[in-house]
Amino acid sequence: MNKEFEDYILAEREFLHDISNHLVVISGMTSFVQSKLEENQSIDPKYLEKLGKAVKACEKLSQAVIERRSKIKSIQ
Repeated sequence: MNKEFEDYILAEREFLHDISNHLVVISGMTSFVQSKLEENQSIDPKYLEKLGKAVKACEKLSQAVIERRSKIKSIQ
């Protein structure tokens, strides 16, 4: 591999690592809030549904990052 391509791969891995860290925080916090809100019977269910969609979207993004990271590792 040439130096420029190696630098690109390294930058890509760092970028994916950084995004992954933030996604873990978002996923953990939204799941925590969702569980606490589900305990509260006065919360409108439509808000819980919206939060559930956010949790699922975060999980999908996390999976996409994992798949991309795996692809990048296979190139090295």
